Amino acid sequence: MNRIPRARRPCCCEDRSLRMPNRFPPSLRGGWYLCFWLSILLSMDHWAYVWYVIRETQSTDMLGQFHRVVSKRLFPAYPEPRTAVMADQRVFLTAASLSMGCAVFVLEAPLGAFLGWSWGAWVNWYFLFGAVAVFLQFHLAWRLCSERSIWCPGPPKEFLPPPNTAFLAALLWGLAGCVVCIWSSLAASGRFKSGYFFAYRCFGLTSGVAPNVPILLLTVALYGWALMQMKRATRVGVRRMFTERV
Repeated sequence: MNRIPRARRPCCCEDRSLRMPNRFPPSLRGGWYLCFWLSILLSMDHWAYVWYVIRETQSTDMLGQFHRVVSKRLFPAYPEPRTAVMADQRVFLTAASLSMGCAVFVLEAPLGAFLGWSWGAWVNWYFLFGAVAVFLQFHLAWRLCSERSIWCPGPPKEFLPPPNTAFLAALLWGLAGCVVCIWSSLAASGRFKSGYFFAYRCFGLTSGVAPNVPILLLTVALYGWALMQMKRATRVGVRRMFTERV
């Protein structure tokens, strides 16, 4: 009587990658890496320069000279160091900060579907870097909007209608909150593994089915609009200064 041969058990020394499917999408080698690191670097440069400008005490040593050079080369539309930042400029800087924060969040949020318990995995470190960048941008935006002149003009005891900067700041924060909440719900959805496949598609930026590409383009447009408005506000302030002298 012939016996049916049993299936050979795989040896513990065999490569498990031959038996287990790859959990990480191979398209991460493409444009996602470039967009992720460019957004991280630009957002950190933006945070460092704006934080230096809005703080009360600014150094006059080599660090101050470095930030003055950066303002002329990298951020020509931003307020220069050792100058008063007006309320409308703060709102436009808030728009730039929130646009960068949302861009980094849209890129790094899908990594949550691939997180593991091993700190040696690069996904965990990328997620940590992105989370820190998003936190710094949103904290900077909150610090910029904490100025009282944005929300309530005039003396403290006098009630005046809110200015246009208050409505614009509230709209920007509302849009940023919607992006964070909706994107988190889509990436964390467990219904029929839809969140996993949603996160998988987010890494193929050049595949034509990536859902984060339209959001990234909108954040770039918002950042460009903020730069244009900051340049306009700076020129208006310079013109007002010359007219007052005349």
